Amino acid sequence: KSAFLCSEYLMRNIKDEVSPQMNGIFLSNKASSLETDENYQERSFIDQKIVANPSIFVYTLPNVMMGELCIRYKLMGEQSFWISENFDAVSVSNYVNLLFENQLIERCIVGWANFYKDEECIFLSLVEKTSPQNADNQIFNTQNLNIIYNKLISL
Repeated sequence: KSAFLCSEYLMRNIKDEVSPQMNGIFLSNKASSLETDENYQERSFIDQKIVANPSIFVYTLPNVMMGELCIRYKLMGEQSFWISENFDAVSVSNYVNLLFENQLIERCIVGWANFYKDEECIFLSLVEKTSPQNADNQIFNTQNLNIIYNKLISL
């Protein structure tokens, strides 16, 4: 839900001048969907019987969050979700810049969306190839990604 709300803010003034196939998304987190997976496992075993519910299980996949964003904002280009111990600005910057250089995307939502137990941390940024700056007019590079991320998580 938080990722959806953050992306609403990011995309609020975006016009559809970029082809949907040139809109990408690259997200990562630490816990994947572990909390949902644990809840699913608890609900699946009642009185020693397996009571599986596919409508719950499907939401254990981390790409469901991305799928919802892709549908809402017509992100039909490159889509990737990585699991890592911490936000990795180097990998994000390198990967997205490679996509820009190879003309695979022109616009991309990038970020970290981690939710586990009482820990919630979300950071999303919108970057475009035509303007190497994000929505806050920061140049898209590893250093600035780290600065923005660190400011947000310290709030």
